[in-house]
Amino acid sequence: MNFNHYPKMQFISERLWHPTHVWHAQDPLCPRLKYWLNHPGSLTDRLTNHFNSKTTVHLLNQQWMTASEEEQQYLGIKPDTLTNIREITLFVRQQPCILARTVIPKETLSDDYQELLTLNEQPLGHFLFSKTSIKRLPQFELTRVNTTELPISHNLPLPPEQVWGRRSKFLLGQQPLMITEYFLPFLLHSIQNEQIGNPAASDILTSSSPSNDH
Repeated sequence: MNFNHYPKMQFISERLWHPTHVWHAQDPLCPRLKYWLNHPGSLTDRLTNHFNSKTTVHLLNQQWMTASEEEQQYLGIKPDTLTNIREITLFVRQQPCILARTVIPKETLSDDYQELLTLNEQPLGHFLFSKTSIKRLPQFELTRVNTTELPISHNLPLPPEQVWGRRSKFLLGQQPLMITEYFLPFLLHSIQNEQIGNPAASDILTSSSPSNDH
């Protein structure tokens, strides 16, 4: 495979990321949201359990390219390191819940992990959490961003409001992989309603919301 002349990432901009304990100190989170943002396991499984409905993956993009400078620093890789970048949307009940971006340095993709290149619309979490050689580092970092400024290209009809993002790092053997996940309004509203004891947003909105073909 020829790895020359791959594009550099231009769309991801510098954002303000802080470890979770810093966010909790400066802007206390409600308990349910805090639980979600710090959940260390499979987000796909968490969504399925929360909504009692199947979670589906819509693949937006996957290609070889140079990661953003911010991602390079977070991963601890050199600026010229080639990475495989995968961007997806997680849907539940035809509603978009998560936008996610995975950055995998070429050196991480040993023979044991080549399957990461051919997941297509299979959940990444099912692969990562099934391997004893893969460990998620315990520290998440958080950010807030308006849906009009989400740094992942999409065509979702999202309302203009603030959403939460988190990023974390995995070690595959000794090599890194990072995942950035943005919690979209449908999911955040459901978490908020659960916190105050109202019906889940899924029960309120599913019958009246437009479907998404994926």
